[in-house]
Amino acid sequence: MPDSNASPTLTFAEALTRAYAHWNAGQAAQAEQLCQRVLAVSPGQSDALHLLGLMAHAYGNLDLAIEHLQGACRAPQASAVCHANLAEMCRQRGRLVEAEAAARRAVALDGELVAAWNNLGIVLQETGQFDESRRCLERVVALQPDSAEAHNNLGNTWRRLARFDLAEACYREALACKPSFASAHSNLAFLLSTQGRLDEAASEARLAIDLDPRLIDAYLNLADVESARLDAAAALRALDMLAAFAPRHPGA
Repeated sequence: MPDSNASPTLTFAEALTRAYAHWNAGQAAQAEQLCQRVLAVSPGQSDALHLLGLMAHAYGNLDLAIEHLQGACRAPQASAVCHANLAEMCRQRGRLVEAEAAARRAVALDGELVAAWNNLGIVLQETGQFDESRRCLERVVALQPDSAEAHNNLGNTWRRLARFDLAEACYREALACKPSFASAHSNLAFLLSTQGRLDEAASEARLAIDLDPRLIDAYLNLADVESARLDAAAALRALDMLAAFAPRHPGA
C-alpha cells in the first residue's frame, strides 16, 4: 500500500500500527491520512474505521464517531472492543436501544472484556433494567475489584433498586480505592441526603466540589442539602457557584 512515510509495500497492519502511533503522539493529520489510505484500498476495513471513530469522538464530533464505528462493526472481523466503544458512544448520544444492542454483541464476542460489561451495565441502568444492570456491574467488580469506577457504577444501580445500604457500601468502597474520586463523594452526598443525614451529605458534597470544581451534580446536591436544612442563603451560594461556569444548566 503506497504511503508517503513508508515503502510502497506497507501492509494494512503496518499502516494501522503507524496510524495509532501518530494518534498517540498527537499527530492526528498523519493518523487520519494513513487510515484513509487503508480505506481507499479496502473500504470498510474495521480497524481503520474504528480509529477514525475514536479520533472523531476525541474532537467532539459524536455523530461522525458513531458513523465510523457503525461501519467498523459491520465488518465480520470487528472486535468486541469496537462494539463496546460503539455502545458507549450511542449511550452518550441517548441512542439507548442501539447502545444496548452493541454492548450485548460486545459481551457475546468477549465475555472477559471489562469495558463491554461496564457499558452494558450502565446502559441497562439508564433504561431501567436494574436487576440485569446489577449483574453486569457485579461482574465488572469481580473482574476489577480495585476499580473505583466499577464500585461507583454498581452503587448507582443499588441506589435505584432502593438498596441504600448496599449503595452506600459501594460508594465507600469506591472511595477506599480512590479517595479523590469526586463523583463517588457526590453520589454518596445524594444518598446520605435522601436518608436525612444532612450534615454528612453536606460534607461529602463540599469535598466533591473541592476535588472537582466543575462537577455539576455536586453543586446541585449541596444546594438540595442546604435547602433541606432550611438554609436558603447557603443553597443560593451553591447555585451561584454553579451558575458561574454552567449558567444555562436546567437543574440550576
